[in-house]
Amino acid sequence: MSPIDGNAAAGPLAAFFGRDMTAAHGVCAACDQHAPLAEALVYGPAAGTALHCRTCGNVLMTMIEAPGGIIGAMPGLVRLDTRPLGRI
Repeated sequence: MSPIDGNAAAGPLAAFFGRDMTAAHGVCAACDQHAPLAEALVYGPAAGTALHCRTCGNVLMTMIEAPGGIIGAMPGLVRLDTRPLGRI
């Protein structure tokens, strides 16, 4: 399976967080890369959606649709920042 652009995760991210998160910046726990979620590599949606670091391939976040909502995990993110880029 080939990865697609992080913007493809806009729907699941909005469903999980209740707002658009593609511009939110995350910091990868493996390589310390700081980048918007829209730049992540996305695999899915067969069993769920997985966002990977574009630099090192580390799994940043996973989301699975379940009855009544979405189950998410962020094992590869040290930080997630929703402030506009100019304010970071």
